[in-house]
Amino acid sequence: MPRVQAQAVMLVHGHRHPHVLLLRDAQQTYHLPRVLLKPGEDEIHALRAYLSTALAPSPPADRAVDHAAAPKAADDAWEVGELLATWWRPTAMAPLVPYVPAHVTKPVEKVRMYLIMLPPRKALSAPPGGALVAVGLHDITPAYGPEIVALPALLSRFDLVCQGTN
Repeated sequence: MPRVQAQAVMLVHGHRHPHVLLLRDAQQTYHLPRVLLKPGEDEIHALRAYLSTALAPSPPADRAVDHAAAPKAADDAWEVGELLATWWRPTAMAPLVPYVPAHVTKPVEKVRMYLIMLPPRKALSAPPGGALVAVGLHDITPAYGPEIVALPALLSRFDLVCQGTN
C-alpha cells in the first residue's frame, strides 16, 4: 500500500492576478500545504484538520472557547473543492510523476491535490520555521518542482475571475 499525501491548492487574488499559497521551509524550498495520511484515514477530513491546526492561528487565550466544538467548527470553515491531480512516486528516490509507470507494480507514494476555497474571512499563519508566500501563477518556474509547475495548466479549466482594486 503506498503512502498517501493530500495537498491543498489555495488561491488568492493579488493585483488582479491569481496567486497560489505556498509554504517555504527552513531549507528555502517551496511546497503546497500537505498532510501525510495514516492508513485508512479520510483525505478530506485530514486535510481540513491540518489546515485548521497548521495554518489557522489559535484564538487568543483571553477569549472563552469551547474546545470540544472548536476543532469541528474550524474544520468546517475549509471548503475542499475538486480533486485537481493525483501524482505518484514510483520508487523512494524517484520524482513525482502524474501516472504510474508500466514497470511499477507498487508505487511508494500517492499525492492527491485538492482545490481549497478559502473562507471569506480567515487569518492564516505559517508553521514555525516557515513562511506562507503567495506566488503568482505567472511567476511559477520549474524551480518550484513538477507538481507546482503543473498548477497553471491544472487550473486552466476553471474561469478565474480576479476582481478588486489592489
